[in-house]
Amino acid sequence: MKKQTEPILSDDPAAIKKRFDELFHKTNKHTPPAADVEKLRALLDGHKELKLWNRMSAPDDTAINYLLQQNIAGGAFSETWRFTARELAKDLGEESAPPVERLLIQHVVLCWLQMNFIALKYAAALGHESPLGPQGAAWDKRITLAQKRFTRATDALTRTRAMLAAARYANERADAAAEERAHRTGPRALRA
Repeated sequence: MKKQTEPILSDDPAAIKKRFDELFHKTNKHTPPAADVEKLRALLDGHKELKLWNRMSAPDDTAINYLLQQNIAGGAFSETWRFTARELAKDLGEESAPPVERLLIQHVVLCWLQMNFIALKYAAALGHESPLGPQGAAWDKRITLAQKRFTRATDALTRTRAMLAAARYANERADAAAEERAHRTGPRALRA
């Protein structure tokens, strides 16, 4: 049985991106038509140079947008937190970060947002009952877990940055040592 592939559209990147968007929206559901999924897969595979997958948000970025669209804290909070989340990502260096760091930065922002939503719900629950009641204890546990997730996410970002910096430093030192060796052996070779 011959595998069905997406027909070659043209070499026009705009047409290819438009077709990708159409297929993405057709298949972005729980039970998409298998033929459309195969067409999307073939399009992605056939045009790797365009990195079409980058047109869609990363998973954490999608989760952030989803949380904000739900207006869990109300429309005003969601809109102000949207700007704050962008500023937090910018302050953490998302724009110039390598891909691994960018993913971790998005995860930090997601954990921060979840922690704030839970803190808001926790505060509302405390307003209705004693902090020692069963619901108060449940919310206290949820806020503690959210704070731990946020702390772990920031620690992972910090550790990754340290490892990447150490690797860059080691590479720079190795390059400098190689240049030094080449410099030392060059003139001697000419004298011999």
